[in-house]
Amino acid sequence: MQHIARILLISFYALILLKIPYVYAQCSALSEEKMQQAALWSGKPVFGNTYKVQNWYVQDGDSLSLANGHRLRLGQINTTEMASKGRPEQAYAQQGKHQLKQKLQQQAAIYLQLLPEIKDHYGRWLVKLYDGAGSPTEAFLVAQGLAYVISMNGQGAEDCLWQQEEVARGQGLGIWQA
Repeated sequence: MQHIARILLISFYALILLKIPYVYAQCSALSEEKMQQAALWSGKPVFGNTYKVQNWYVQDGDSLSLANGHRLRLGQINTTEMASKGRPEQAYAQQGKHQLKQKLQQQAAIYLQLLPEIKDHYGRWLVKLYDGAGSPTEAFLVAQGLAYVISMNGQGAEDCLWQQEEVARGQGLGIWQA
């Protein structure tokens, strides 16, 4: 009887440990209050403020262009590269772009927050991007194995993204397939 109880207890703990990464790795959504207070993107953003964007084009899995010509770069992740300048497309580049486009296309607006370094070496604004419901898009892509976590600013990427990457790697999703 003790043997069965021990097996059940070990099974119970194993089940809990398998569930923890999913609970622990949740990145914070943008609050309803922040979305309501968001200013329209003007091209002169201030670090720490939340901005609302209503017209955009998905360039690839980690970059967007705005109707006014400004370019945005998701500053905490990197997706594989699309074909460019004679270089072939990398694995999962189309899937990353497609998933980001799908996530954002039904939205009337998206939200973003500027990261501390503000722009990358290509002149793109470094941002954290949220869909119209306030869900973080970087977390969405990382959890599917379509992006990996990077740090393009002095503060580093959020812990939840690193945790989601670890889960995606462990499950062999997307770019993490063996």
